[in-house]
Amino acid sequence: MITTPLQVLMFSDKGCTLSDDYREVATVAFQGGGTGYLSGSTDTGVPIREFFAVPDTSVTDLLKGAQKSLILIFLSKTLLQNKEMVANLNKLLSRRTRPNFQILIFDLEQQKNALLKRAPAFDPNDIIDVLGLGEYALRRTAVGLIALHIGVGILSKGSKRITKKPKFFVSHAKIDGQSLATVLRTQIKDLPGFQTFYDDDDISEGDDLKQVLSNGVENSVLIVLRSEVFEDRPWCLQEMHWAEEYASPYVVVDLRQKAITPPSAVSFERAPTVKVADGNLYRIVFIALREALRSRIHIRIVEDLAARGITKTKGLHILVRQPTMRCLHKICSDLKPGEETTIVYPDPSMTEGDRAAAEALVRSMSAKSLITTPQTLVLDCATRRAS
Repeated sequence: MITTPLQVLMFSDKGCTLSDDYREVATVAFQGGGTGYLSGSTDTGVPIREFFAVPDTSVTDLLKGAQKSLILIFLSKTLLQNKEMVANLNKLLSRRTRPNFQILIFDLEQQKNALLKRAPAFDPNDIIDVLGLGEYALRRTAVGLIALHIGVGILSKGSKRITKKPKFFVSHAKIDGQSLATVLRTQIKDLPGFQTFYDDDDISEGDDLKQVLSNGVENSVLIVLRSEVFEDRPWCLQEMHWAEEYASPYVVVDLRQKAITPPSAVSFERAPTVKVADGNLYRIVFIALREALRSRIHIRIVEDLAARGITKTKGLHILVRQPTMRCLHKICSDLKPGEETTIVYPDPSMTEGDRAAAEALVRSMSAKSLITTPQTLVLDCATRRAS
């Protein structure tokens, strides 16, 4: 059985209509659907549990539902009046030494000081003044993005395979994509705690351009601004080839306006595509964050399977999306003679033909190596134990 990597626990007061919109956007951020700036996405599989009163279960039992827990508190005047709820949350916070959960408090009515008096275990750094996030529509959007960002961050804790903060690499053709790239970069940096990779900032004079860009693609979520001339630019194509080679997570922003476009030299269909004809650049950040979340969920699942002995730890190679032949060839080419590897990519499994071709390539280069998915590993383990 696969252990859930992340769950979200939301606490608010049912008598406060103000919190309804913010709870909705936090739900949409993880589970998709909804309306507004962050609408139209699919479910990431992260379970959400809502509490409008003191839970009957213990704090320990609450946290047993997943490897990591993100606790969202929507602070209002009515919630503050619920003394039992506040006392219970204060007790929860006394367990802050445990690394398997994080708390984020959205202060909806500037009740921070009153809360800290009643619940001294709260960390002021975990409290965000929602009124300071801009006009109302943007506040809701920011709440969803920040919740996602913190969720990505908590999945990074305790893993040697994940960088602590998600980085965004904006791949673009300067001739018709630079203006949007600059605006997008600024918008990302304006969000609390966000970090970007952007070549004008990250490449210094004397740096090996190819190496710096390659590292940027390998260690970031790639945001591809697919403009009219994107595929005419050698560096843009090279960045896409690296993304395929490393199986890096990426998002395609389709900016093309022509009625007829020629066939593509690279595959853009392996990633979600975003359109921003309405000018909503937050949608780009939203989908990129969800790709970062999906990647980390997969890594934590495979790490857990390795820790439980369901897959090998030695030679384990975790890919955060379905690999191309280019990617598999690169992995196997880097193996030493006689060395084996277990390559694990996310479910669902490849189609029968693609799977057969991938297995044939891997085994032709390393006879005992394996390419599989988490669900397949679990089923194979159950079959071995039953036989």
